Amino acid sequence: MALLLSLATTSACLPPPEERAARDYVDALQPLLQENSLLADEVLSTAATLFNGARDTEDVEKRWRENVVPIADHLQHQAAILSPPDDWAKRHDELVKLWDSRAGAYRSLLTSLEDGDREGWEQAREQSDKSKLDEEKWFQQVNVDLDPYKLSVDQFP
Repeated sequence: MALLLSLATTSACLPPPEERAARDYVDALQPLLQENSLLADEVLSTAATLFNGARDTEDVEKRWRENVVPIADHLQHQAAILSPPDDWAKRHDELVKLWDSRAGAYRSLLTSLEDGDREGWEQAREQSDKSKLDEEKWFQQVNVDLDPYKLSVDQFP
């Protein structure tokens, strides 16, 4: 009888399945969010090089080719292979698509740099800017969805 009472008490203390799914998703996202922060640092650092008057675009191209694009591609790939809890699968698919779009924009920016294609650069920047805004909206909405469980995710921890 004591064992049965102990089991009943323990199960009553467990969070509801929806909350467990939310917690599991937040936990699963953490390594990806760390990499997202690293990517943001690389993008900002490279942009600072341009802003500070880099006369030679070769360094910018090299940093974009060797750092930014590979990190963006890797992050998108890691997000795509993550298996979120069923309750969060649709939301996660949205994030994978957003990060795929961003990685594509970053690849297009690199191609434009390499080719000296000003029009291609402007189009890729527009795509990159849209991806950034869409990603911010995704994180805002996910945090609204997580709020009932007293959880949140930081886009750039």
